[in-house]
Amino acid sequence: MMDDKKFDQWANAYEDDVFHSDKENTYPFAGYRKVLGYIYDMVMQKRSADVLELGFGTGVLTNKLYEGGCTIYGQDFSKTMIRIAGKKMPISTREIFPKGWLNHCVKESLTSSLQHMHCII
Repeated sequence: MMDDKKFDQWANAYEDDVFHSDKENTYPFAGYRKVLGYIYDMVMQKRSADVLELGFGTGVLTNKLYEGGCTIYGQDFSKTMIRIAGKKMPISTREIFPKGWLNHCVKESLTSSLQHMHCII
């Protein structure tokens, strides 16, 4: 199992590796773009959706949703991937992925419906 240090080491080559695997239709990322396209289309059916994305990596989907007007809440355990994702969006990573957001989201989800939030896991 890969830990945050290994994901930090992989971060700079991550997107190339993922897209190559998808293009070659090989494990583990065969169908990656198709899945992201499906998720994007589903989320974009609602204007200005609030999106919770856990494990957003380098922000490929996160950035597209952000550009589409969504409010993004997300987390990844790789600091390097968070930094790469943050560079794709004009506001700071701290504003997109605020510290402590997970505790807030979990508490809110336990006491109210998530009907207005799309969860991408």
